[in-house]
Amino acid sequence: MNTPSDNPWFNEVSKRDVPNNSHSGLLILAGMALCVAAIPAFAQDLPATETAPEEGYTVPPRVATPIVMKTLPDAACDLHTVGVTDAAHSLRIYANGDGYFKFHVTPRQEAVEGDHMQIDCTSDGKVTTYLLHVRASDAPTPDMPAPQTVMPPPSGSKVLPALTESEAQSLSREELLARGYPPRPDAADLPDNYMKWLKAVSRPITVLPSHAVAHTEISHHQSGVQEGPTADWNTHWSGFVAGPTQSGYYEGIQATWNVPEVVGGAGIKTHTYSGYWVGLDGYPPSGDVEQAGTEQDVISTLLSDYAHYYAWTELYPTQLQAQEVMSVNAGDPMTVWVWIGDANTDVDPNGAYVWYYIFDSVSSELVFTSTTLNGTNHTLTSAEWIMERPVTYPSDYFALLSNYHHAYMNDAYVQNFDGTWLAAETASYLQLTMYNDYYVDDDDNELSSAVLTGPASIAFDWHNFH
Repeated sequence: MNTPSDNPWFNEVSKRDVPNNSHSGLLILAGMALCVAAIPAFAQDLPATETAPEEGYTVPPRVATPIVMKTLPDAACDLHTVGVTDAAHSLRIYANGDGYFKFHVTPRQEAVEGDHMQIDCTSDGKVTTYLLHVRASDAPTPDMPAPQTVMPPPSGSKVLPALTESEAQSLSREELLARGYPPRPDAADLPDNYMKWLKAVSRPITVLPSHAVAHTEISHHQSGVQEGPTADWNTHWSGFVAGPTQSGYYEGIQATWNVPEVVGGAGIKTHTYSGYWVGLDGYPPSGDVEQAGTEQDVISTLLSDYAHYYAWTELYPTQLQAQEVMSVNAGDPMTVWVWIGDANTDVDPNGAYVWYYIFDSVSSELVFTSTTLNGTNHTLTSAEWIMERPVTYPSDYFALLSNYHHAYMNDAYVQNFDGTWLAAETASYLQLTMYNDYYVDDDDNELSSAVLTGPASIAFDWHNFH
């Protein structure tokens, strides 16, 4: 992936002050209450083979609460109940380049004792174990404070200045993109979405550096199976496919959605997954997929659900696993846009890059990055809006589908070869329903379905884990 300086506009924006985390100390275990000024020391000084003392935090019952932790940069961390060693019963989370990572806890009821969890973080072949006590209550105490819930912007983040209303209205879509702002919805056709967009660009936007980490435990592709459906139902996709087109090709695809909140229920310590994305290609005869979206994974204890939410990009077969590019929260409104272009970000079906634009309008954080196509077979004859269950890697078995209840995509458009934008209702070629089809248990359960609820709106419904 390109570094930030590879983007023509990136170095023109002003640099944001970010915390200087170079001083020494012990680990920030799940952060601190916002009112507490003292900052615990960092993990780097802990011996890599040592187990850190248990730290305790209080979170409210029946609410999904983020917990932010800090360890070594780019460490792979496995969250599980104390003593569990099975990777299938652990939640894999990756630290960013500064060592911060985040997960969400949802206690089902108030519990004084709470959960005792273990987090094993691996970096450079060394493992450090952190112990965490999570109590469910509305009353934090000095020895069990509320956790830190917000991740600081990574080092190298920059800020786009807020636009005036006049600038927001006068700049063309191309000019907005060149400066790094989200694409503007049509004010006449989508007035509500336009007002949301205007509110977003009327405040500063933090541009995150291009820093991706591959999730090696799952893949959005099954070995030996050509990606994409072969009928109007299949075992891993639900949603809609645009194409094949008889009049040309597709240049880009976009949608907005709120990150679905997922809950447990498949069994204690059972890990479930869901990928929610838009993409180009993927339907035969294409052998590749250019896609981006959000991942929603969860494991359960007797008392709580522990979930991980992140935004990702992927170019198959160049990349066999999703590349995490941003930590997000359940419920965050996301704008995701994928297109084929040249080195200057201009739309070009003959370009050498796939460009990804991912914007979180709650945190006002943006990832704008690209991957070199490297000669992939991008026919651009199909495009998709999809809820997927990935496969576990390297075992290559279908994962259980996370219970996302209901999810909704809006602004679901695909850019036609002539530059016009077609709504999903106009462009859709297939409506897909996901079935288990004997891959996990001996049944053919309906897992996930999707219906159009408007010209550019899609509703997804969860039905079963497997």
